[in-house]
Amino acid sequence: MAPNPMRRPVVPTLKIRLFIRRRRLRVLTFVGYSGAGYAHPAVLQRQARRVLAQHDAATTVVNIGATAAGIGVLYALAKQLGFRTMGIVSTQAQAAGLPLSPAVDKVFWIADAAWGGVLPASRRLSPTSAAMVACSDVMVAIGGGVVARDELSWMHRCGKPALFFPAEMNHATALAKAAGSGARAPVDFRGAAHRLRHLRGMRQVQRLQHMQQLQQRQHSPPAKPNGLSQRRHRRRAGLHALPTLL
Repeated sequence: MAPNPMRRPVVPTLKIRLFIRRRRLRVLTFVGYSGAGYAHPAVLQRQARRVLAQHDAATTVVNIGATAAGIGVLYALAKQLGFRTMGIVSTQAQAAGLPLSPAVDKVFWIADAAWGGVLPASRRLSPTSAAMVACSDVMVAIGGGVVARDELSWMHRCGKPALFFPAEMNHATALAKAAGSGARAPVDFRGAAHRLRHLRGMRQVQRLQHMQQLQQRQHSPPAKPNGLSQRRHRRRAGLHALPTLL
């Protein structure tokens, strides 16, 4: 019988980072709507596919919040494209009995009295969101509520790549939730993370790709110049009269 991931023990952030480091993986994290769902699931899939195309499946692990709902549907897309997957999730999901995605390879439970985001009456992130930010190399928000907004904002403040793509939550779900709680029906379905729209667009993805290319050049040995390149180099350096010794 396969082990039940809902019963796995909670782990500290340090153990998650060691797990990633030992495998020499870069962590690409997606955040967004969970239980609120998406008004246009096809838009979610299209944006995620464009982002995943910028990353190497051999060296990248896709991280989300482990549960199947909302943004969690991207686990299946990541696996289809050959990525390894992991999830960092609050023990609140364990207590609520929320189903996990069947396409998540490794789940890390974080002992947390909140679902995530900034803790009330403080400027600190909850343990789950702090682990998300600490373990992520890149974070991409496709829509999202308060938790996604707080995590993406902290990624940006920490100087890590943080990308935002606008997306609306599921209208029917939002209206039903408001009616059930006696709240006023929403008229704006863009979510709290939309305030970070200055981080939006493929321009940010292209910027990220450029940064990755620069990092690869820094870590790769310089190519030996060919004969033409050597002559050009000597002319620029004022050494065109010297004989070729190579």
